[in-house]
Amino acid sequence: MNYYEMYHKNPKYQRELYDFYEKTYKDLKNGILPKSYPQGPMLQDFYLIYPAFTYKFWRTEYIKSFGFPLFAEDWVKPLAQWIGDRPCLEIMAGTGYFSYALKQYGCNIKATDNYSWSGKFDNISKFIEVENLDCIDAIKKYGKDVKFIICSWPYMDDYAYRCLMTMREVNLKCRMIYIGEDMGGCTANDKFFETMEVCKVQGFLDAVKNYRRWEGIYDFVALVK
Repeated sequence: MNYYEMYHKNPKYQRELYDFYEKTYKDLKNGILPKSYPQGPMLQDFYLIYPAFTYKFWRTEYIKSFGFPLFAEDWVKPLAQWIGDRPCLEIMAGTGYFSYALKQYGCNIKATDNYSWSGKFDNISKFIEVENLDCIDAIKKYGKDVKFIICSWPYMDDYAYRCLMTMREVNLKCRMIYIGEDMGGCTANDKFFETMEVCKVQGFLDAVKNYRRWEGIYDFVALVK
């Protein structure tokens, strides 16, 4: 079915689509996660109908405010419930929105970032306290005391690989919750993907099954060691 042809000339549908995303952005800014994102073609339609708006508002402004993942209750809450009271560390946390969202559902989590990518630690709008720490130093400081290290959308350099190796050195029982693309994508480097071992834990897979992604982006959530 060609959803673009079906809805491209439907002003009511276009207005509903626009209103949904505008409201969602405002809710997220106020710390309220949407229950979910629409099933089916809506994210794709939004890109096709409002390409300029999508990249100016939803890609640029969303990422600047919250990070790369599309945060929603239908996967963040189940993930938090699966994590339970097991302590977590988020590295390269950015605005801290992921840690903030997990904390709303009861997670014990520490957010860290030294903002070397921006050089503006004090100018970043944060939703939670973020300790000014390099990702490697954060793992060395807290890694032995946590069960999970969250690494979301790491740069295409060797940092994700170095974090994984440091995690293994500091705490062999710790697991990394990785969000990003696969080898050849826009995150991490080949050494990371060649080294990581994906843990096929059914409870985790069930928790994150509703994770949605941007049109044209191929990120996923994985539990790795």
